[in-house]
Amino acid sequence: MEANPLRSNRPGHSNPITPVVEIGLPIEQLDVSGDRCIDLYYKHFHRLHPFVVPRPWLERLAQDSSKQMSMQPLVAIMRYIGSLYCQSRQAERLREEANNIFANGQHHSKDPFMIQAYLINSIALYWCGDPVRSREEMDSAIHLALDLRMQHREFAATHCEGDPVLQESWRRTWWQIYIVDAYYAAMKHAPTYSTSDVEATTELPCEESEYEGGTIPTPKTLDDFDSREFAADNHVYSSFAYLIGAIRGVSMALSCGLSKIQNTFPPQILETVDTVIEGWLLLLPKAKRQLFSQSGEFDELLFQAHMALHAATIGIHRQLSELLFDPLEIISSCAPTPPQACTSKPNEYESIHTTRCLKSIEAQVRLLAVPMRQVTHTPFVVCMLATGTISLLAACKFHLTGQRLLVARHQIRMSIGHLKALAEVWLQAERSLSEIQTIAREVLGQQITQQKQMQPNDGLNKPMAEEQASGTMNDLYQNPVSDYLPQHSIEGLQAYFDLSDFCADQSWVAEY
Repeated sequence: MEANPLRSNRPGHSNPITPVVEIGLPIEQLDVSGDRCIDLYYKHFHRLHPFVVPRPWLERLAQDSSKQMSMQPLVAIMRYIGSLYCQSRQAERLREEANNIFANGQHHSKDPFMIQAYLINSIALYWCGDPVRSREEMDSAIHLALDLRMQHREFAATHCEGDPVLQESWRRTWWQIYIVDAYYAAMKHAPTYSTSDVEATTELPCEESEYEGGTIPTPKTLDDFDSREFAADNHVYSSFAYLIGAIRGVSMALSCGLSKIQNTFPPQILETVDTVIEGWLLLLPKAKRQLFSQSGEFDELLFQAHMALHAATIGIHRQLSELLFDPLEIISSCAPTPPQACTSKPNEYESIHTTRCLKSIEAQVRLLAVPMRQVTHTPFVVCMLATGTISLLAACKFHLTGQRLLVARHQIRMSIGHLKALAEVWLQAERSLSEIQTIAREVLGQQITQQKQMQPNDGLNKPMAEEQASGTMNDLYQNPVSDYLPQHSIEGLQAYFDLSDFCADQSWVAEY
């Protein structure tokens, strides 16, 4: 069986995470306590999609002889994922072993651990460049989950063997299926997806610190979350719950679908999506408006929620804005097909739609400026970022001038830098990066040529604003982001990356 392309073994690519090491245990052994690949899975991937049980619980489950057979596929794909975050010479072997185990029919019983294995394998396959098999694995995860009725409250209670952490893991598994299914649909620009209409009664996930520590509180329900604006106790839900609320709200608003004639959203859909997003932002508690906790932990799940909401805003408003589409955008695996009406005469609300797009692009850029290593974000952020970056390219060509244009060009460089970092781990991210670079050369080609012609070779007459901006970006790329930003305290970071500015912002109706 042919192994998938591996980032760690490709010539000319050095992985930014971990030096070359020999790792991995024979797949027949499920004593994962000393497994370096499992260490890397939990260090880099688990926090992005936290539904497998925490590390100590995995070790105990793996030692249970009655569960070793059913857990082999899960452990195998976790090892492979971990190997992608280092230059392991055994990564290809781990992929092949995982393939063989998944191909073994005895593991395809109706076991909930198999649902988790299918889901992780689907993510790995897609971002390693095999979308067809990825879809097959995702369908297998969904079908098995529905067959076992995982979406219902009773499932987690009856399959947890009295362990509240395992019970929480089953709840998280269903909601992670829902979120990943929505991410796939968003990348294909499909308004509906397999799990979008499934009625789920399983409770919402708890906070990450509670899950990792094994102190699982009484879970809140989806009905509780949907009525949170009426609650007297001002309960702060988990970041996972707010991510579910964001994805679910936008998905429900888009469920009426695209116009089949012009590949555009009807005005009433735009209004509904805007209302959903503004409502989510308005009700986001103050404690959830910082991406850094008091202990310095970065909130990846809220990061995903904000990136997804701003990508949705850009995606639905750009069609009616001044940020015109270039025909070459059709090559992007992330961007929507340019609508047929993109060259129509301006509408009376064009400036409002343009402002909406630009403010969401600005919000994405601010999210990307957090002092984190870029590869610690989920690979699904690639398409969210591509949506904003391609739109920013259009803004540079059709809308922005002067200092605003200079700043935007630097923002594009930062976005491409993030994509390059993700491309060191995920092959599909590299393909998306190449697509954006091709589009950028087309969209900005004439503008770049004109700028070069206007600049004297000796650089003595270079405008001061451009020189200052260029120097700033040179500093940024020569040093880590965490070195470039103010380094005072966690409170300082919280203030710098407080997202209150982008929460319930009503100023977009003014002139941009």
